[in-house]
Amino acid sequence: MKGDSLQNPGIMKELDQHALTIQCPKCGTRGRVKASSIPPQGARFACPKCQHRFRVRHKSFPLSPGSTDHGRIENSKFAKTPLAGDTKDTGLPGAPVSHQARSAGVKLCPYCGLFMGESAERCIHCGGDEKISPMKAAALARLSSSPEEEESHYRRKVRYTFELAVAVVLAVVLVALNMPSSLPEGLKSSPVRDLIRVESDDDYGAWTEKYKQHIAGRSPYILNDMKILDRAKFRTPYVRRFKKEYLEYVFTTAEYRYSPYTPQQRIVAENPAQFAEVQIQNFEVGPRYVGPVDLSVFNKSSFPLYDLGINLVYKATKGPNRGRKTSGFLLVREPVGPGKLKIYMNLHHLQPVPSFEGLDEVSFYVTSVKVGKGS
Repeated sequence: MKGDSLQNPGIMKELDQHALTIQCPKCGTRGRVKASSIPPQGARFACPKCQHRFRVRHKSFPLSPGSTDHGRIENSKFAKTPLAGDTKDTGLPGAPVSHQARSAGVKLCPYCGLFMGESAERCIHCGGDEKISPMKAAALARLSSSPEEEESHYRRKVRYTFELAVAVVLAVVLVALNMPSSLPEGLKSSPVRDLIRVESDDDYGAWTEKYKQHIAGRSPYILNDMKILDRAKFRTPYVRRFKKEYLEYVFTTAEYRYSPYTPQQRIVAENPAQFAEVQIQNFEVGPRYVGPVDLSVFNKSSFPLYDLGINLVYKATKGPNRGRKTSGFLLVREPVGPGKLKIYMNLHHLQPVPSFEGLDEVSFYVTSVKVGKGS
């Protein structure tokens, strides 16, 4: 299209009656203008980038044969920087003076970037007014938007409000759970009143050191105050931690009691497979029952272990019973010292385990253990 414009410099081709694209013949900068804003006799423009001045005319008013001052107009949605208008009075070259006409002056709308009349105060495209603040202009733009755009804007606003409300509710719930506002009435023990105010691991360590005599002496006041906290639904992270490390809840009586283990012993008791390493050395398969069993136990903890519960699963890998399984349970009552390895011979299951043909594989896992006092 640029070549056509150079071959016919005096002709302006209107491709769209609603929007035209003006291209500077010197630097190629483009700008969009409404077709109705250019009068039939044409208009004069100044390029805002290179300041080159040129005229744009309709087909019915061609340029003179020797004139090269022309602009290119095309219909394109890839327009670059809009052009500013020129307000100089010019006539048509080669035409009589009596037929000279004033070119239309234009300027850019500061809101939508399209051309508007030089003397106009309100943009014919977006309704923007130079005398109106940008905030008010934005409100006018919203008023001029389509119903679909208004509905989409409303939905986004509702979703944002809902998400904000959910976040506020969650924050309030977390604060209510972890930051109690008042102290329940009826607390009688100083350890529990101080435990409520603990807010860090260092404070909790100092608290256990300060009241270790009360805990070791199994003070009944602490148990009673824990029941009061439960009735008041009063919970803090370190109250829950104390219950987990030092207390046990008896469901039949709905009361607390002191755990027989220290926090370190409790870790061993709750993870028996981690601290008791068991190996099955041999097992016999009789005509009716499985057993006895030979095994070894290595104690990896710093406490004596006893009453070690082991669940065994026997499996047939050949013969007509291939894939068939049966299980049994062993209880090793003799203690194993910390860091010691002990071998047990001829252990029998608590309940007889029936045997069948092809039984030759066993797997096992440690289910429970009791922990003694450390050395």
